[in-house]
Amino acid sequence: MTQIVTAPSKLYIGIDIHKKSWKAHFYKDLFDGATKTFVPDPDPFKKYVD
Repeated sequence: MTQIVTAPSKLYIGIDIHKKSWKAHFYKDLFDGATKTFVPDPDPFKKYVD
C-alpha cells in the first residue's frame, strides 16, 4: 500500500524566554515534540528550526 501526503505537517513552537536562556518546545501535528534549550541569541534558534 502506497501512502500519499495530502498536506504538509505543521510545526508548533512554544518558547519560554529568560535573560540567560531560551527553552523551546517543538511539536509537529504528526509526531511527538522535542524540547531544546538555547543561548539567548536568535541565530542558533533559527538554524535549529530551519
